[in-house]
Amino acid sequence: VRLDWLYKWLAGCTDGKLQRISWLIKTQPLKVIHFYQWVINRGGEGIVMIADPYILGDPTIRIHPDIVKWKKLHEMEGTCVDLFEGKGKRRGMLGSFLLRLDNNKYVLAGGGKGIDDATLTKWWKDRPIGKSITITYEDMSTSGVPLRPQIKGVRDYE
Repeated sequence: VRLDWLYKWLAGCTDGKLQRISWLIKTQPLKVIHFYQWVINRGGEGIVMIADPYILGDPTIRIHPDIVKWKKLHEMEGTCVDLFEGKGKRRGMLGSFLLRLDNNKYVLAGGGKGIDDATLTKWWKDRPIGKSITITYEDMSTSGVPLRPQIKGVRDYE
């Protein structure tokens, strides 16, 4: 069913083979972005792309294909109530924030795309207890807790 969506959307562009999709990812990324938006606008949760090295032009590479899941990210804020130190090479830096959400649920959020070690160290030393923390997440549990939350930033301009 999902491939039917893809083939319908790419009507004039596909020859009915996945190779064509891989070619589009490599040569026409805007078509992939438009397809993603098309899926999201119709209630889909995202798309999965498989980059097979053979299809992408290097038949000598025989590894498991790279699988990329692109899901819609949502944002929300919570109030920092506690922090936890990172482990291993992240010792002395922030590992995660414990946040209280507006619905009085709690979530542990760590990581975050593009957050460098200097920022994690600053947050660990400055300890932003009581400040608003913005997180991104993919889904929400039935009990109202964000699933797979990641830190986006600390609101420190208030």
